[in-house]
Amino acid sequence: MRLRPNEAQTLDSRAFVWLRTGRLDKAIEDAGAALARDPKLASSLYVRGVAKCRLGDSTAGDADLAAARFIEPKVDNEFGRYGVRP
Repeated sequence: MRLRPNEAQTLDSRAFVWLRTGRLDKAIEDAGAALARDPKLASSLYVRGVAKCRLGDSTAGDADLAAARFIEPKVDNEFGRYGVRP
C-alpha cells in the first residue's frame, strides 16, 4: 500500500479493510476513489454498495450492488466467503 497508495487496487483493498472494521464512511471514500481510477472495478462497487446500505442509503447502495453484479456476476459469492453480505 505504501508503494502505490493511489492505485485503484490499493484503494480497493483499503476500502475493504475499512468496511470490515466498521468505518463505513472511509470505505465509501476509498471505494469511490478507486472507482474514479477504474470505474468497472466490481469489488469497489460492491464494497461501496454494502457500506451505503449499512448507512441506510439503500437506493444508492442497491444501485452500486447491481452494477457490481453486472460486471462480475459471482461477486456475492466472492464476498460471501469473507462473511460480507449486503
